[in-house]
Amino acid sequence: MSVPGSTSVGASFECSLLGTVHPGQFRHLYDRLLGICEHAAHAKMFEHELLFTPAIQRPIYAARNDEVHLRLRVKLTVLDQPDQEIAQQQQDTLLENARKRLKEENHSNHDRQLSMGGSKPNTTVTAGGDDTEMEDPSVATTNVGQENSDPPLSTPITDSMAGIDLAKMTDPSLQPQEDPLDTERRHILPRNLFVSRQYQLCQYGHPEPGKSVVVRSAILVKIHGDAFGFLQLLGYGMEEEYVRRGYSFMYNNICRISVFRKYKLSKQHDPFSVIVPENETINSPDSSWMVEITSCFVSQENVNSMSEEINAVRNLLTGSVAF
Repeated sequence: MSVPGSTSVGASFECSLLGTVHPGQFRHLYDRLLGICEHAAHAKMFEHELLFTPAIQRPIYAARNDEVHLRLRVKLTVLDQPDQEIAQQQQDTLLENARKRLKEENHSNHDRQLSMGGSKPNTTVTAGGDDTEMEDPSVATTNVGQENSDPPLSTPITDSMAGIDLAKMTDPSLQPQEDPLDTERRHILPRNLFVSRQYQLCQYGHPEPGKSVVVRSAILVKIHGDAFGFLQLLGYGMEEEYVRRGYSFMYNNICRISVFRKYKLSKQHDPFSVIVPENETINSPDSSWMVEITSCFVSQENVNSMSEEINAVRNLLTGSVAF
């Protein structure tokens, strides 16, 4: 059986349910999902979804209901590196910079000595019959520079010389601990991280009546290249866009349970410009968590059995989610 969101021959129907988390029940729901789902099937969710409608719409009659709406779903994956690897890279960079700095200073001191023709003997100046011995200024300057300069290249460069506190960088106990249920107050993710984008063009049919769950035909195709230009050539214009951020769970490899919040964007087509309320917390009722149960694509013959599976998952979440 295919995983949710994938396609196979003869599988063109999707069963789903959408609900909201009761205020103050998010943490309880999160722990319950960790218990009923495999822990390895738990991942963070970051999706950018755009709704496209025909640029030239039909008159407001029954014919408008036959218009095809398209959704462009962009799955964003932040390719972050482990803390240990980042710490090692920072250490290597700082040590390399320290070596280069010492090498340049030693070469500079050596060239300055050669340009002076070597060390000059000290000169004696007699003033008022007293013998006052004065050193040549160039020699004094050279000696002072050598005393205050960094160690020669033969001296091994230690972490303390490079200004690195390896204990804080590599010891996990000294790292700032982040709550796995972070409120995600960071409005914009760091720009220096690599982000992988996977574009999917989705076409959903009308829900079938008389079903306990939402059953509709669906077509998903991957897009490579200029997705926005392709939709413009098809005669479509963007009507709405938002970002879904939260957590995704896989249940028995037959359906995906997504717990997320929807955010508007301050900049068009920029998923990192999400507008997050300042007073938003995990249990804040002002910004409700939503739950979506999505099945894998099935054929018409397997719709009823898949609907029963979706209803079974709904019963497991009773008390925390209102469908």
